[in-house]
Amino acid sequence: MPRKKFKSMKSLVDDLKNDIALSSTKTNIFIPDIITFCNSKKYLGLPLLSNPVLLYPAQQIMLKAFYRGSLGNENLTLTEEEIQLCKEWGLTSEDKGNVLDKYYNNTIFRELVLVWGRRSGKDFLSSIIALYEAMRLLECEGGDPYAIYNISSANAITILTIATARDQAGLAFKEMKEKLLYSPYFEDKFVKEGIDGSAVYLLTPKDKEDNKKFKAKKLPTKKGSIVLEVGHSNSDSLLGKGVFVLILDEVASYKQTGSSSSGERIYEALSPSLNTYVRSVYVKDKDNNFVLDEQGKQISKLVYDRKSLAFLLQEAKKVYFGNCLVMIQKWQKDYLVDFQPGLFLLNIQKKA
Repeated sequence: MPRKKFKSMKSLVDDLKNDIALSSTKTNIFIPDIITFCNSKKYLGLPLLSNPVLLYPAQQIMLKAFYRGSLGNENLTLTEEEIQLCKEWGLTSEDKGNVLDKYYNNTIFRELVLVWGRRSGKDFLSSIIALYEAMRLLECEGGDPYAIYNISSANAITILTIATARDQAGLAFKEMKEKLLYSPYFEDKFVKEGIDGSAVYLLTPKDKEDNKKFKAKKLPTKKGSIVLEVGHSNSDSLLGKGVFVLILDEVASYKQTGSSSSGERIYEALSPSLNTYVRSVYVKDKDNNFVLDEQGKQISKLVYDRKSLAFLLQEAKKVYFGNCLVMIQKWQKDYLVDFQPGLFLLNIQKKA
C-alpha cells in the first residue's frame, strides 16, 4: 500500500494564504493620497521598514505636484518649505518648466516627463507610481474596474514599465515586487500563482467574488485582473495589452531608428489601449454641489484616467532633443516641452 503523502508546513501555509486571498472581500473603498500611501504602515510604510526609506524633498515635491487634485489627493498641497525650494531651484520660469505655475492651476495631470541624473531614484519612483495606480484600480467604486470603464474583462488591465535591457527590467521589477511583498495592503491581493519573473497579478474585489463561485464548482480560479508588468522595448511584443499606465524607463536609450523598439513606435502601438480608460463623471462646483444644465439635469464630463510617464537621464538631453521630442509632441500635440537637465516637467492634460 503506497504511503500517504503529507504536505510540508510551508506548503500548508502557502495554501492558507492563497485561500485567504481568494476568498476575502472588502466593501469599504478608500484611496489615500500619494504621500500617505508611501509612508503609512497600512500601505508601503517606507519609513517603517527594517531599512527605513525617506523620500527626498525633490521626490516628494514631484509626487505631490503630479497627483495634487486627483482622486484621493484633493487636499494634497506643497508645504511653504517645498514651495520655497521650488523657487530656489528655479522652477518658476518657463525655461525650467514653470512647475509652480502648473502646480497652481486646476488641471489634473496625466503625463509626466522626469529628467534626472543617475542614482536619483527613477526606478524607486516608478515603482511607487505603479503600485499607487494599482491600488487606485483595486479601490474603484464597485470593486470592478472593467465596469467603471465599460470594457471587456477578457484582457488584464496592465500597468506596464518598459526597459531597454533585461538587467534594467529585472531591477525595475525587483523594486516594485519588494515593495508589494512587504506591504500590508497588498498581502491579500495576490496568490503565489500570480507572481512570475516579470509580472504580478492582483485580485480585485470582483475577482475574489468570482473565485468563491469558481472554487465551489471546482473550477480554476483567477490570478487577478490587474497586472504589474515589466517588459522590454519591443512594440511588436506589446500589442494587444490593455495598458492603463505606461512607464518608459530611460526612454532616450531606446532605439532611435523608428524600429519596433523605438520610443515613438512603442507609444504609437499602445496609445489606442491607453485611451480606452475613460469614465463619465458628474461635474461639481467649488462647494461640491452637482452642476445642472438648463433642464435641471446633471452635467457630466469624460475623464481620462490613464497615465504616461517617461524617465530620462540628464546625459541623454541631446539624444532626446534629436529624436524623441516628436514622440512627446504626439503625446500632447499643442504643448511643446522644453527639457532642462535635472528638472521634472508636468505636461498638462489637453482640454476639450
